Amino acid sequence: MVYFFTFRRIYHHRMNPFLIEATENKPTVVLDAKQSKFELSGRSFPPDSADFYEPIIDWLNQYILQANPHTSFDFKLEYFNSSSQKYFFKLLTTLQQLHQSGGNIEINWHYKSDDDDLKAIGEEFESFFDIPFRFTEY
Repeated sequence: MVYFFTFRRIYHHRMNPFLIEATENKPTVVLDAKQSKFELSGRSFPPDSADFYEPIIDWLNQYILQANPHTSFDFKLEYFNSSSQKYFFKLLTTLQQLHQSGGNIEINWHYKSDDDDLKAIGEEFESFFDIPFRFTEY
């Protein structure tokens, strides 16, 4: 007698959402797998970028182990310092792992219509990663 088993990936998340409300120097962070909402928005120049961003990267490392069928990550930043930019690179490196393992992911990079510098930084990030980027002017 021969048995055939069919395996299918089940997408349910017991991960708690990771939410941080914006302050004067920290962005809003929404990492919610159940609602399929992933966003950094606002201004980012926390006093200690490692303390702020390492838990976000840790959460994403857990998420990519059982990611949603599609992940769309929104960057809606108004301003960030070079230390934050370093952690965005680390964050995108983590998301690149999801893409390389066959995950369907896109990055939505939002920028103000008069902020060519922010757009250029997004384009620079795009050149480093093999993740689809979509640029949206607002």
